[in-house]
Amino acid sequence: MKNLRAIGLIGAALILCATALAADILSEEEAYWYVGEYGIETMFNPDGDWLAQMAAAGTLRLRVQQTVYDLAQSAAMLQRNGDGLHTGYLYVYSVSNLRVGDSLDLEDWGITQFSANWSIAPDLITTSRQTLADWHVDYDSGNPPAWKWVSTDWPGLLPGETVGGLWALSSIGVTTSANAGVVYAGVDDPQTLTGIVRGPYVPNAPAILSLLTGLTGLGVIRRFRRQ
Repeated sequence: MKNLRAIGLIGAALILCATALAADILSEEEAYWYVGEYGIETMFNPDGDWLAQMAAAGTLRLRVQQTVYDLAQSAAMLQRNGDGLHTGYLYVYSVSNLRVGDSLDLEDWGITQFSANWSIAPDLITTSRQTLADWHVDYDSGNPPAWKWVSTDWPGLLPGETVGGLWALSSIGVTTSANAGVVYAGVDDPQTLTGIVRGPYVPNAPAILSLLTGLTGLGVIRRFRRQ
C-alpha cells in the first residue's frame, strides 16, 4: 500500500513538472495606474467592478500588461523576431494610455517613454516586429529596460492608444514588484508619472540562507521520524 502511494505521489509530481515545463507563459498580469489618495497608485489584476468605478471617476491613467515566457518560448520568439539565439526569460510589456494628456488638443503630446527599474540589468532589450514603428529601445537610459518614441510626425502615445511588443530578456523568471515610469511630453515641460509593474526578482543572501536552512531542517525531521 505504501509503495502504491509513493508511486502515485511520484507520478503526480512528474505530471506537475511536465505541465510546468510545457507551459509557454510563466506569468501574466495587468497593472492599472490611477490617481489615488497619495498620487499615482497601482492596482494589479482588478475586477470589473473596480475598473468601472475608477473609469466613472476618471482616475485611471495607464494600463501595463506584463507577460513572462518560459525558456523555450522566449528563445523561439527572439529567433523569429530576428534577434538571434538567446537563453533567458522574455518579459513582454504593452502600455495603454487611458487618460494621460488631451487627445482633442492638437498641441498636446502623449506618452513618449516607458521604463521599468529592474533590480537586475536585462540581458537584452528589443522590440517586436509588430511594435509601432516610432518606438525604439532607449539605449541612453542605462541598465533599466526602456523604450521611447523617436518621431516628431506624431505626438507620442495619445489617450486610447496602445504600444506593445516592448521586450526585455532576463536570466531570472521569478517576478516581483518594480518601479516604472512613463514620460508625458505635454504642452509644458515633460513630466514623469511613476507606478508599479513586475520585474525579475533576485533573492538576497539571507533569504536564500533561510530557504536552505528550512530545507535542511525538514530533512532532519523526516530522518528523526523514520528512526
